[in-house]
Amino acid sequence: MKIETMDRVRLWERRALILLLYAMPLHESSKNLLWGLVAGLWLWRSLAEKCSPQMGCLEWSALGWLGAGLWATCFAIEPSASWKGLWDMARAAALLWIARTHLRDEDFRHTLVRHLVFSTALASAIAWVDYGFAILEPDRYIPKVRVQLRSVGHFNHSGTYLAMAWMLALAGCIEKKVFVHSWMGIAAAAVIGLGLLGTTARTAIAATFLISLGILWQTRSPRWLGLMLLTGVALIVFGLVASAGLRSRLLFRGSFGSRITFWQAAWETTCQRPWTGVGLNNFKHIPISAATGSGRPAGVDHAHNLYFNTLAQAGIPGIVALLALLTSAATLIWRCRPGAAKNGLIYWGTGGVWLILVLVGMSSTTLHHEIGMFFFLTMALAAASQPRTYI
Repeated sequence: MKIETMDRVRLWERRALILLLYAMPLHESSKNLLWGLVAGLWLWRSLAEKCSPQMGCLEWSALGWLGAGLWATCFAIEPSASWKGLWDMARAAALLWIARTHLRDEDFRHTLVRHLVFSTALASAIAWVDYGFAILEPDRYIPKVRVQLRSVGHFNHSGTYLAMAWMLALAGCIEKKVFVHSWMGIAAAAVIGLGLLGTTARTAIAATFLISLGILWQTRSPRWLGLMLLTGVALIVFGLVASAGLRSRLLFRGSFGSRITFWQAAWETTCQRPWTGVGLNNFKHIPISAATGSGRPAGVDHAHNLYFNTLAQAGIPGIVALLALLTSAATLIWRCRPGAAKNGLIYWGTGGVWLILVLVGMSSTTLHHEIGMFFFLTMALAAASQPRTYI
């Protein structure tokens, strides 16, 4: 195939990838259609150019993670649900190979980060509009109304997605090469931060604050970034003081104490099925008697913990594969540290995203759906910044 044709295909592949970034937090069907278009163009171009996907530590560990999901699916209690979970894993992991081919170009790395931030800021603004309409509904129970991104859904998951985007926005503001004008990054970060606060996702908010504080201290960033962070803290304190519902949610409802019940059930299931688990998306089949307070068995969709959820659903092979994936990603990020590669955007941005996934994973399942896609896209940034061949 002619070089001009390949260049045109690559251009449209990039355009479709950028559109996918905007569809991810906003519209489910558009997201799936655009993912299919991006994957199809990438596959067509790869076959035409006769180039095989590059494999490094992160890519091999991602394949191992997918293999563990396939193994668990073969022994699942409800195979159809597990196959759906496996497809979700494959759709997210594929972006690691797809995006990496484009991210060798530093300008496109900045473009990808910029649009990831802008798309999340747009989704956050729309979520606030949805929130406004929701509280106006006469039959809506106001204390349960929270900011949620349309496609991401549940406020804890939306909080995780927004926290990841905040990390990239902060890194972009520090790097000063991502946004054409600095006020664009400031405005986008502010909208994302307000959306994160509106979700009331406690673990995501706390992790974001602590990680951001560490980054600002390490980079000795401009004073306005610290003031923005302190303003967010002031808003949190004001909200807690003004709202009895928020105080109750912070201290009592959905606390770690209530989630121990789910973790105990996950551990007991792991002891019963250590090598296969119950299958992906099959946690609902695990009886949890204490969850209802009535003595009757009850099921929940996940263990509210990435690690216990993986143990229960994919067994020992699953947790080993997950830890290998996280370790290989951390190794790549460490190689991007400013002292080694002088690339602050990659190090602080992808490092922040990695920490959010790991820390928030202690109270929620984080590596799935749009969150998984976001994670692998940002890990592709770290992989693409390395030499063309690496271990």
